[in-house]
Amino acid sequence: MRDIALIIVGSTVSLATFAQELTTELAHSEAFSISTTKLEAKYNSVCSVVVIDSPLHLKRHQAYSELTVTAEMYQSDGTLISSTYLDTQIERNKYVSLGCLPIHTKYRVKINFDYSQKGVLYGRTQSLNITNLSDYLVTQKAP
Repeated sequence: MRDIALIIVGSTVSLATFAQELTTELAHSEAFSISTTKLEAKYNSVCSVVVIDSPLHLKRHQAYSELTVTAEMYQSDGTLISSTYLDTQIERNKYVSLGCLPIHTKYRVKINFDYSQKGVLYGRTQSLNITNLSDYLVTQKAP
């Protein structure tokens, strides 16, 4: 029984990934950009349209060219209330991800970028994240 447990733990650990925070400096060096449009009051919506441009691959990891972008919404107490994939397509030689996210509310929005190798089902990913999209956007606008 102990051998089986070690095999399971061993394979689980080998798939573990750790995300690097996407800072403003890293975003500029890797060619990430984010734009937002707050919807007018007549739409009676709590979300804003968020468009994220991402490179086709990371400069230091050319082999990782498949991108998945997810958004997680958290309550102020840290409770996860929603997680969803953002629609991501290739346009003009970059990935473009689109979503309507509650960035101007009390909720915290986390964005995860997971680059994987094309054709590899279970393998290591190169992951970046933005822990708090609202805070990130404020730092992006700062001089």
